[in-house]
Amino acid sequence: MLKDVQNLCSPDSYFAGTAGFVGSTLDSLHRDMSELELPEVVPEIVRRAHDGVRHAYIYSYFSYDLLAVAAGQTFPCLELALRQRVGEHTHTPLNDDGRPRTPTLGQLLGQAKKDGLFSGDIETMTRFRNMFAHGSGVVINPAMFLAPFELVTSTIRELFERPNSDGPITLAASPEATYERARRLANQAVWTVALQHGRLKGHEPEEREFTFRRLADFQFLIVALARLRRMVALAARISAVENELKAALRKFDEAIPKLKKMRDTLEHIDDYAIDQGRNRNISRRSLEVGVFSDTVLQWLDCELNADTALAAARELFRALKAAESAFASR
Repeated sequence: MLKDVQNLCSPDSYFAGTAGFVGSTLDSLHRDMSELELPEVVPEIVRRAHDGVRHAYIYSYFSYDLLAVAAGQTFPCLELALRQRVGEHTHTPLNDDGRPRTPTLGQLLGQAKKDGLFSGDIETMTRFRNMFAHGSGVVINPAMFLAPFELVTSTIRELFERPNSDGPITLAASPEATYERARRLANQAVWTVALQHGRLKGHEPEEREFTFRRLADFQFLIVALARLRRMVALAARISAVENELKAALRKFDEAIPKLKKMRDTLEHIDDYAIDQGRNRNISRRSLEVGVFSDTVLQWLDCELNADTALAAARELFRALKAAESAFASR
């Protein structure tokens, strides 16, 4: 039943001593949540979702129903954090339309464990999640809510504090092995960049029927460029070569400043097609509006020059190869 406006700031009967959460005062509820803060290294979008859960818990003092809301949003908050941290490389089966299925909580946690970002028990987490997600007639009290929420909060902290992907890390493989793997994968990527550049400059049989052939090749070029950058960024997480590779990455980003925006839009084009993409400045209407030639793509208020991109990619890969000298004496 909706509370009367004059009673909105009155304690709910569960907290007022008439039904019985003994000792759960407004101060104690606030203190519970004050102890469950996320560090600033966690992305803002995750911290906002987490704060929403905390506020719902505190304000349940005035409306018990908000405790159920807090419980219901606890594991979506964790799933959001996992998608931010490991979603890009969590592989799932394909739907009938050929698109990857949305990863489940268990799959995301499995990927996080594989990446060394989660040390907890997947079965325990999914059991808690199912209990909260499917609902029940059980009256949830603060103690019942706090146990899984504390677990979720500690898991999110672990995801982003261990380790921070922007800095040096302790790698599962040796630095040398990690560098060699990154260089091999980057080598494939830079050759793919060159292949797409060549296709843009030449003529292909399918373009007689598919007038957007060069647009498709630009899209594949964007994917290859982004993959090259990720491999060099992986190698840059090795402290012995961090400084020179981060400098090379900055130079690459200066040459292709809009690469991330284009790549992210392509990767999440299903979200952007219904105006649900993360970048709210990108409208669904802009997805199919662009101009392209054999050299330049103009799309999403971005410009990609294939010649510039190829030169930047080769220079970045040269910097990666040059970094091998750091391991020569080991």
